[in-house]
Amino acid sequence: SMAVLKKELRLINQLGFVEHVRFTDDNFTGNKAKLKKVLEMMIQEDFDFSWSSYARASALDPELVKMMKKTGCEFVHLGIESGSPTILKNMDKKLDRDESINAIKMLSDEGIQSRGSFIVGYPGETEETFLQTVSLINESGLPYYIPYLFTYSKRALVHEDREKFDLVGTGQTWKQNTMDAVEASRLMTRMIRIIPQSYSDGMSHIEEIYNLLLGKGYDHGEIYELFRLKRELQLAVEEPGSERPSPPKVKEILANMESLVQ
Repeated sequence: SMAVLKKELRLINQLGFVEHVRFTDDNFTGNKAKLKKVLEMMIQEDFDFSWSSYARASALDPELVKMMKKTGCEFVHLGIESGSPTILKNMDKKLDRDESINAIKMLSDEGIQSRGSFIVGYPGETEETFLQTVSLINESGLPYYIPYLFTYSKRALVHEDREKFDLVGTGQTWKQNTMDAVEASRLMTRMIRIIPQSYSDGMSHIEEIYNLLLGKGYDHGEIYELFRLKRELQLAVEEPGSERPSPPKVKEILANMESLVQ
Protein backbone atom coordinates (compact mmCIF):
# COMPACT_ATOMS: atom_id res chain seq x y z
CA SER A 1 0.00 0.00 0.00
CA MET A 2 0.94 3.65 -0.39
CA ALA A 3 1.50 4.16 3.36
CA VAL A 4 3.90 1.20 3.53
CA LEU A 5 5.78 2.35 0.41
CA LYS A 6 6.07 5.90 1.78
CA LYS A 7 7.36 4.58 5.12
CA GLU A 8 9.93 2.30 3.42
CA LEU A 9 11.19 5.06 1.11
CA ARG A 10 11.46 7.48 4.07
CA LEU A 11 13.57 4.91 5.96
CA ILE A 12 15.79 4.37 2.93
CA ASN A 13 16.20 8.12 2.51
CA GLN A 14 17.05 8.57 6.22
CA LEU A 15 19.98 6.12 5.86
CA GLY A 16 21.74 9.01 4.15
CA PHE A 17 23.99 6.92 1.89
CA VAL A 18 21.51 5.42 -0.61
CA GLU A 19 21.97 7.12 -3.97
CA HIS A 20 19.69 4.98 -6.11
CA VAL A 21 16.59 2.81 -5.63
CA ARG A 22 15.48 0.19 -8.12
CA PHE A 23 11.78 -0.78 -8.20
CA THR A 24 11.73 -4.40 -9.35
CA ASP A 25 7.95 -4.81 -9.63
CA ASP A 26 7.09 -5.61 -13.28
CA ASN A 27 3.76 -3.85 -12.79
CA PHE A 28 5.18 -0.68 -11.24
CA THR A 29 3.62 1.37 -14.05
CA GLY A 30 0.78 -1.07 -14.76
CA ASN A 31 -1.87 1.14 -13.18
CA LYS A 32 -1.60 4.75 -14.36
CA ALA A 33 -3.68 6.25 -11.54
CA LYS A 34 -1.69 4.35 -8.89
CA LEU A 35 1.64 5.37 -10.46
CA LYS A 36 0.55 9.01 -10.50
CA LYS A 37 -0.25 8.83 -6.76
CA VAL A 38 3.19 7.26 -6.06
CA LEU A 39 4.91 10.02 -8.05
CA GLU A 40 2.88 12.76 -6.31
CA MET A 41 3.96 11.28 -2.95
CA MET A 42 7.61 11.19 -4.11
CA ILE A 43 7.43 14.82 -5.27
CA GLN A 44 6.03 15.84 -1.84
CA GLU A 45 8.66 13.86 0.06
CA ASP A 46 11.49 15.18 -2.16
CA PHE A 47 13.77 12.18 -1.61
CA ASP A 48 17.52 12.48 -2.15
CA PHE A 49 17.95 9.32 -4.24
CA SER A 50 17.45 8.69 -7.94
CA TRP A 51 15.53 5.60 -9.14
CA SER A 52 14.87 3.17 -11.98
CA SER A 53 12.09 0.71 -12.75
CA TYR A 54 10.33 -1.43 -15.32
CA ALA A 55 7.66 0.36 -17.32
CA ARG A 56 4.94 -0.67 -19.69
CA ALA A 57 5.29 1.44 -22.83
CA SER A 58 1.49 1.77 -23.17
CA ALA A 59 1.22 3.17 -19.62
CA LEU A 60 3.41 6.22 -20.25
CA ASP A 61 2.17 9.67 -21.21
CA PRO A 62 4.05 13.02 -21.31
CA GLU A 63 2.66 14.21 -17.94
CA LEU A 64 3.70 10.99 -16.15
CA VAL A 65 7.16 11.01 -17.74
CA LYS A 66 7.68 14.63 -16.61
CA MET A 67 6.73 13.59 -13.05
CA MET A 68 9.10 10.60 -13.26
CA LYS A 69 11.94 12.94 -14.22
CA LYS A 70 11.04 15.37 -11.43
CA THR A 71 11.26 12.60 -8.81
CA GLY A 72 14.72 11.51 -10.01
CA CYS A 73 13.99 8.70 -12.48
CA GLU A 74 17.22 7.89 -14.36
CA PHE A 75 16.56 4.64 -16.20
CA VAL A 76 13.54 2.68 -17.42
CA HIS A 77 13.35 -0.92 -18.70
CA LEU A 78 10.74 -1.52 -21.39
CA GLY A 79 9.59 -5.01 -22.37
CA ILE A 80 9.03 -4.30 -26.05
CA GLU A 81 9.70 -7.90 -27.20
CA SER A 82 9.33 -7.29 -30.96
CA GLY A 83 8.91 -4.62 -33.61
CA SER A 84 6.71 -6.90 -35.70
CA PRO A 85 2.89 -6.57 -35.47
CA THR A 86 2.63 -10.28 -36.43
CA ILE A 87 4.92 -11.44 -33.62
CA LEU A 88 3.30 -9.12 -31.06
CA LYS A 89 -0.06 -10.64 -32.04
CA ASN A 90 1.37 -14.18 -31.73
CA MET A 91 2.63 -13.25 -28.25
CA ASP A 92 -0.76 -11.82 -27.35
CA LYS A 93 1.15 -8.73 -26.27
CA LYS A 94 -1.25 -5.82 -26.00
CA LEU A 95 1.21 -3.26 -27.29
CA ASP A 96 1.74 -1.83 -30.71
CA ARG A 97 4.87 -0.62 -32.42
CA ASP A 98 3.87 3.07 -32.31
CA GLU A 99 3.21 2.96 -28.56
CA SER A 100 6.74 1.66 -28.02
CA ILE A 101 8.31 4.29 -30.29
CA ASN A 102 6.32 7.08 -28.57
CA ALA A 103 7.30 5.84 -25.08
CA ILE A 104 11.01 5.77 -26.02
CA LYS A 105 10.77 9.31 -27.47
CA MET A 106 8.92 10.65 -24.40
CA LEU A 107 11.60 9.25 -22.08
CA SER A 108 14.46 10.56 -24.26
CA ASP A 109 12.86 14.02 -24.40
CA GLU A 110 13.00 14.16 -20.59
CA GLY A 111 16.57 12.83 -20.48
CA ILE A 112 15.54 9.46 -19.01
CA GLN A 113 17.56 6.54 -20.40
CA SER A 114 15.70 3.45 -21.59
CA ARG A 115 16.58 -0.13 -22.33
CA GLY A 116 14.27 -2.32 -24.40
CA SER A 117 14.24 -6.09 -24.13
CA PHE A 118 13.44 -8.18 -27.23
CA ILE A 119 12.83 -11.86 -27.93
CA VAL A 120 14.37 -13.25 -31.11
CA GLY A 121 12.91 -16.43 -32.64
CA TYR A 122 9.41 -16.38 -31.15
CA PRO A 123 7.11 -18.68 -33.17
CA GLY A 124 6.30 -17.00 -36.48
CA GLU A 125 9.64 -15.13 -36.55
CA THR A 126 11.20 -14.73 -40.00
CA GLU A 127 14.12 -12.62 -41.18
CA GLU A 128 11.55 -10.00 -42.17
CA THR A 129 9.91 -9.81 -38.73
CA PHE A 130 13.38 -9.70 -37.13
CA LEU A 131 14.30 -6.74 -39.38
CA GLN A 132 11.11 -4.98 -38.21
CA THR A 133 12.49 -5.22 -34.66
CA VAL A 134 15.83 -3.82 -35.83
CA SER A 135 14.09 -0.92 -37.57
CA LEU A 136 12.03 -0.15 -34.44
CA ILE A 137 15.28 0.14 -32.45
CA ASN A 138 16.93 2.26 -35.15
CA GLU A 139 13.91 4.55 -35.75
CA SER A 140 13.02 5.17 -32.11
CA GLY A 141 16.46 6.25 -30.89
CA LEU A 142 16.28 3.62 -28.10
CA PRO A 143 19.66 4.04 -26.35
CA TYR A 144 20.09 0.45 -25.07
CA TYR A 145 18.66 -2.96 -25.91
CA ILE A 146 18.97 -6.55 -24.74
CA PRO A 147 18.05 -9.49 -27.00
CA TYR A 148 16.92 -12.84 -25.60
CA LEU A 149 16.73 -16.05 -27.58
CA PHE A 150 13.21 -17.50 -27.47
CA THR A 151 13.04 -20.28 -24.88
CA TYR A 152 10.40 -22.98 -25.33
CA SER A 153 8.73 -24.15 -22.16
CA LYS A 154 5.74 -26.48 -21.85
CA ARG A 155 4.34 -24.00 -19.30
CA ALA A 156 4.38 -21.09 -21.76
CA LEU A 157 1.18 -19.84 -23.40
CA VAL A 158 2.64 -20.66 -26.84
CA HIS A 159 2.67 -24.38 -25.91
CA GLU A 160 -1.08 -24.42 -26.58
CA ASP A 161 -0.40 -23.27 -30.16
CA ARG A 162 2.49 -25.69 -30.77
CA GLU A 163 0.69 -27.50 -33.62
CA LYS A 164 -0.06 -24.27 -35.45
CA PHE A 165 3.67 -23.41 -35.42
CA ASP A 166 5.02 -27.02 -35.72
CA LEU A 167 6.91 -26.21 -32.53
CA VAL A 168 9.17 -28.97 -31.20
CA GLY A 169 12.11 -29.15 -28.80
CA THR A 170 12.76 -27.74 -25.38
CA GLY A 171 14.49 -24.75 -23.77
CA GLN A 172 16.79 -23.11 -26.31
CA THR A 173 16.90 -26.14 -28.60
CA TRP A 174 13.77 -25.86 -30.71
CA LYS A 175 12.47 -25.50 -34.21
CA GLN A 176 9.22 -24.22 -35.61
CA ASN A 177 7.85 -23.79 -39.12
CA THR A 178 9.59 -20.49 -39.88
CA MET A 179 12.93 -20.86 -38.11
CA ASP A 180 15.05 -22.89 -35.69
CA ALA A 181 17.14 -21.85 -32.68
CA VAL A 182 20.39 -21.89 -34.69
CA GLU A 183 19.01 -19.41 -37.24
CA ALA A 184 17.58 -17.20 -34.45
CA SER A 185 21.00 -17.17 -32.72
CA ARG A 186 22.62 -16.19 -36.01
CA LEU A 187 20.20 -13.28 -36.38
CA MET A 188 20.97 -12.15 -32.81
CA THR A 189 24.68 -11.96 -33.57
CA ARG A 190 23.91 -9.70 -36.57
CA MET A 191 22.26 -7.08 -34.35
CA ILE A 192 25.50 -5.44 -33.25
CA ARG A 193 26.39 -4.70 -36.90
CA ILE A 194 23.01 -3.47 -38.11
CA ILE A 195 22.06 -1.39 -35.06
CA PRO A 196 24.53 1.52 -35.12
CA GLN A 197 23.14 3.92 -32.48
CA SER A 198 21.75 1.65 -29.77
CA TYR A 199 23.94 -0.47 -27.53
CA SER A 200 23.76 -3.88 -25.99
CA ASP A 201 25.99 -5.63 -23.51
CA GLY A 202 25.13 -9.17 -24.44
CA MET A 203 23.14 -10.86 -21.71
CA SER A 204 24.45 -8.71 -18.87
CA HIS A 205 22.18 -6.16 -17.25
CA ILE A 206 22.99 -2.76 -18.68
CA GLU A 207 21.20 -0.92 -15.87
CA GLU A 208 23.53 -2.41 -13.25
CA ILE A 209 26.62 -1.27 -15.17
CA TYR A 210 24.82 2.04 -15.75
CA ASN A 211 24.03 2.68 -12.08
CA LEU A 212 27.56 1.69 -11.09
CA LEU A 213 29.03 4.24 -13.54
CA LEU A 214 26.52 6.94 -12.48
CA GLY A 215 27.58 6.32 -8.88
CA LYS A 216 31.20 6.84 -9.92
CA GLY A 217 30.36 10.26 -11.31
CA TYR A 218 29.95 9.57 -15.04
CA ASP A 219 27.08 11.39 -16.77
CA HIS A 220 24.60 9.96 -19.29
CA GLY A 221 26.61 11.19 -22.26
CA GLU A 222 29.88 9.68 -21.06
CA ILE A 223 28.26 6.32 -20.35
CA TYR A 224 26.63 6.27 -23.79
CA GLU A 225 30.02 7.08 -25.34
CA LEU A 226 31.66 4.20 -23.43
CA PHE A 227 29.05 1.80 -24.81
CA ARG A 228 29.57 3.26 -28.30
CA LEU A 229 33.32 2.67 -28.06
CA LYS A 230 32.73 -0.85 -26.72
CA ARG A 231 30.65 -1.65 -29.83
CA GLU A 232 33.37 -0.22 -32.10
CA LEU A 233 35.95 -2.29 -30.28
CA GLN A 234 33.90 -5.46 -30.74
CA LEU A 235 33.47 -4.78 -34.46
CA ALA A 236 37.17 -3.94 -34.92
CA VAL A 237 38.28 -7.11 -33.14
CA GLU A 238 35.92 -9.26 -35.23
CA GLU A 239 36.98 -7.68 -38.54
CA PRO A 240 38.24 -10.40 -40.87
CA GLY A 241 41.96 -10.12 -41.55
CA SER A 242 42.58 -7.68 -38.68
CA GLU A 243 46.21 -8.32 -37.73
CA ARG A 244 46.70 -9.87 -34.34
CA PRO A 245 47.16 -9.04 -31.57
CA SER A 246 46.14 -5.43 -31.93
CA PRO A 247 45.42 -3.56 -35.17
CA PRO A 248 45.87 0.27 -35.14
CA LYS A 249 42.08 0.78 -35.05
CA VAL A 250 41.79 -1.23 -31.81
CA LYS A 251 44.63 0.79 -30.24
CA GLU A 252 42.87 4.04 -31.18
CA ILE A 253 39.54 2.90 -29.67
CA LEU A 254 41.27 1.75 -26.47
CA ALA A 255 43.03 5.13 -26.19
CA ASN A 256 39.63 6.90 -26.56
CA MET A 257 38.17 4.69 -23.85
CA GLU A 258 41.12 5.39 -21.57
CA SER A 259 40.69 9.14 -21.96
CA LEU A 260 37.07 8.77 -20.78
CA VAL A 261 37.78 6.54 -17.81
CA GLN A 262 38.04 8.57 -14.64
